[in-house]
Amino acid sequence: MSPPPLRTIESAWAQIARRRILSCLLVVVLCLVMRMTLLRVSTIPEPQVSDEFSYILGAETFAKGRLTTPTHPMWRFFETHHVNMQPTYASKYPPAQAAFLALGIRFFGHPWYGVLISVALMCGCICWMLQGWMPPKYALLGGIFAVLQFGAAHSWIDSYWGGAVAALGGALVIGALPRLARAGRASSACAAAFGIFVLANSRPFEGAVLVSLSAAALLFWPGGRSAAWLRPAALLPLTIILSAGAGAMAIYNWRLTGSPLTLPYSVNMLRYAAVPVLWILPPYPPKQREYRDPSMREMWESWDVSFYKNARRNPAVLALHVYQEISVLARWGAGLTLAFLFACALPIAALPRLRMALGILLLSLCAVMLEKSVLPHYVAPSLGVYFVVAMFGLRLLHSMRLGRRRIGQAVVAGLVAQAGVLFIVDTVETIYSRKSATEMNPVVFRRQVSARLESEAGTHLVLVHYAPNHSFHSECVYNSPDIDSQKIVWAFDFGPQADRPLLEYFAGRKVWLMQPDGPQPTLELYSR
Repeated sequence: MSPPPLRTIESAWAQIARRRILSCLLVVVLCLVMRMTLLRVSTIPEPQVSDEFSYILGAETFAKGRLTTPTHPMWRFFETHHVNMQPTYASKYPPAQAAFLALGIRFFGHPWYGVLISVALMCGCICWMLQGWMPPKYALLGGIFAVLQFGAAHSWIDSYWGGAVAALGGALVIGALPRLARAGRASSACAAAFGIFVLANSRPFEGAVLVSLSAAALLFWPGGRSAAWLRPAALLPLTIILSAGAGAMAIYNWRLTGSPLTLPYSVNMLRYAAVPVLWILPPYPPKQREYRDPSMREMWESWDVSFYKNARRNPAVLALHVYQEISVLARWGAGLTLAFLFACALPIAALPRLRMALGILLLSLCAVMLEKSVLPHYVAPSLGVYFVVAMFGLRLLHSMRLGRRRIGQAVVAGLVAQAGVLFIVDTVETIYSRKSATEMNPVVFRRQVSARLESEAGTHLVLVHYAPNHSFHSECVYNSPDIDSQKIVWAFDFGPQADRPLLEYFAGRKVWLMQPDGPQPTLELYSR
């Protein structure tokens, strides 16, 4: 027998968990309240890398009520990483992440609130997903674990380049899988369709792999009703939502690229990239590509190409890269506890549903290894499957006995306490390390310059001049969709003669020269 207090707590927990919608809402609210409470000690993060600025450009464009912006006549002075200047001025990335950031801008005045909403919804969707795979009390606990891992100081909630949005879409697809196999209801089909739409507009390649594997699993679902998902009640909403989504994507592509079938990402790759994203594909034909400066050429023709060549030379190394990125993804909060639970599920891998989940996860990771480089958010679509396997491990531990004595409840209680302690320790350590970071770099200097000029009267034009050894990881030139109306316009310095058209175009602005490289970056009035 378990100790009476644990039985009482579990009974109360099960009562709450049986109210499925309420459970999901509780997880969402917990995530929102917890991170908002921490704002006093962990403030809204600043964008750091070029990808984040590109997503914010997309968000600001959407927040203004449009899909893209016409090419600026001085676009060559603003050409930057991960942004298309032609045929229109827009982010190259799929629009789902930017749409959440735009939600934050439009309703709360800052894109980070869109990040917060996406992480909270992801945790709620993970809870809903688990309800389709196992008893509600484990599903609610899985949702709480998701909050403890991602809801406070994780990079997904303190950056702008995504992860939670794709994980949200993947959780909807994986959560709909057992429901469609058992009953084929319209609500499950709607959830699957919306999840597919989110994946197509956040991580298209990895999302397509996950959807394909889920569709195959649906055909061979153990104990499922024969072709329950083929009922009109399921097929009709699935078809309607996916058709509407495909139409919306075609319109988006057409407005940004001039073709309903050409992605903005493809336009960017065609203009700048020397090698494809997948290392199994042959390299692009040699051609003379035009880059804005040597650092941009270094990024595309040296750094990016090195990943491609290394992957083709030794594909096995990519397995190590995927493992390293998963380790980065799982090292915060409850991540170590979840990794332990995942390992505990492996001895019962012969269970049909667990075997199905492990197969989907393993094949999804194999597909990620086809890409020339891997980052933690690349595996986001299959995060939900990882939680499914981990919660199977929790169920196994919950049933543990020592002789005739049931010890599973105590073991689970200990693991929950461990996750809570890890969450507190990691959150404090992460917040402290971010506050104590004082390293000066071009991006930090740009932020300081922006704060200074925002406080001064009038409008400004900042010409950025890089040193020969400038790192492309520290890009400084990013602008909003409406460049001409900005208080501060950021542009590249190409020399006195080349700069003349830009200076004439922005006549009336106070012109500055910023040199962000080196230990003593400078900002001075432009005197050429």
